[in-house]
Amino acid sequence: MPGLTEAQALRALDRLLAQDCAQILAMQWSLRQWLETYPSAARSPLWAELQDEERERGRPSAADAAGFRQALERESPPARLPLLEKHVAQQLGRVLRLDAARIERRAPFSGLGMDSLMSLELRNRLESSLGIKLSATLLFTYPDIASLAEHLLGRMALRGGPPEPPGGTAAGAPPGDDPPLAIDELLAAVDAELSLARRGTSR
Repeated sequence: MPGLTEAQALRALDRLLAQDCAQILAMQWSLRQWLETYPSAARSPLWAELQDEERERGRPSAADAAGFRQALERESPPARLPLLEKHVAQQLGRVLRLDAARIERRAPFSGLGMDSLMSLELRNRLESSLGIKLSATLLFTYPDIASLAEHLLGRMALRGGPPEPPGGTAAGAPPGDDPPLAIDELLAAVDAELSLARRGTSR
């Protein structure tokens, strides 16, 4: 979570001093990021009204996912990968608050400032917009736009040949199992992030 600016902190202090509370917390909090990082917790009816407002602000819907996939299928095979790379860059730009057009396709996600929480947010955005289930550690297995888009194209069976299996998921899980809890996904992403960092420092 980002910190408060000096002006924001002073405004918050002015309001909090008028409250009759022994303890109180002031912070910046992104509902969108919370919902996308913890999809299991977000299914609680307590969040229903706020989620409806959030969806109206542009989170990809099932119709969006179907529309984008149809757009990919209509393209000639050589044109599909560049279109998917552009889509991944757009989703990445939203997560990192960067201009998607300025992100290099081979730039490592870690070098752009992505952490494990952001990786889950991007994973969830791609799941929603592409209509496929993705691993929590996906972005550490395919750590740049080019390799990730290539993998996603194979997962959607739009590259030719059978669909690729989900990267980094457990084999042999029976169909219909509930998805892993958000905390398990976060721990897996953190573990992958630490492993990647250790490999980088050992060179």
